[in-house]
Amino acid sequence: MDLAKIIAVRRKILVQREEEQESYKSMIQEVREDSFDIQLPTGAGRRPLLLRAGDIVTVKVIASHEQFHFQTRVKSRKRANLPLYILEKPEPDSIKRIQMRNYVRVKCVFDVRYRILKKGEEKKAVFPEPDREGIAIDLSGGGVQMMVTERIPEKSVLLLWFKLKKNNGKETEIQTLGRVVRSIETIVKGVKKNILGIEFLNIAERDRDKIVAFTFRELLQQRNRGLD
Repeated sequence: MDLAKIIAVRRKILVQREEEQESYKSMIQEVREDSFDIQLPTGAGRRPLLLRAGDIVTVKVIASHEQFHFQTRVKSRKRANLPLYILEKPEPDSIKRIQMRNYVRVKCVFDVRYRILKKGEEKKAVFPEPDREGIAIDLSGGGVQMMVTERIPEKSVLLLWFKLKKNNGKETEIQTLGRVVRSIETIVKGVKKNILGIEFLNIAERDRDKIVAFTFRELLQQRNRGLD
């Protein structure tokens, strides 16, 4: 297993103290021959995970389609512009690889603007502005489930545009194509609605990374609130 591809600068990670269940978000900041630095891990409400030299932690390295889990030891704390922890590099054969066949899906509600594209229009480099509105009801790195008022057939291709909150409270914009893989009519409060299951098409990896980070953050917050 290639350690350099797993433990790399700017990799998003989750950190758990030994024998504890709560996960804290962090990022790898620097990598050396026998150790690596991570940002001060934070949980819900920006609560920091305070560690001491010698503590054992489980690290989950988050990649696009897989995760890598391993245990390691805290070497020391480093004071820089941002507080950092220095962790020992694990032995390559101690790392467990987990294939993420399905992305983590989280329940959430936010507005989505969309446009139904004509056949072949998805190949264009520039698209018209989204002209309709729906409501997302759950989200994953692979797609979104959305409620709309109109009937949209399966296999339809949509241009999607929505905003997600980042860790700092600001919003980031996502624009991508999506294919309708499921379209179900339902009644909500006496009004006919359609629930669409949509898979993302040709989504930029930087945008997928934003979505994955958002879903992990939402899942962590929901678990901490006892909603999961």
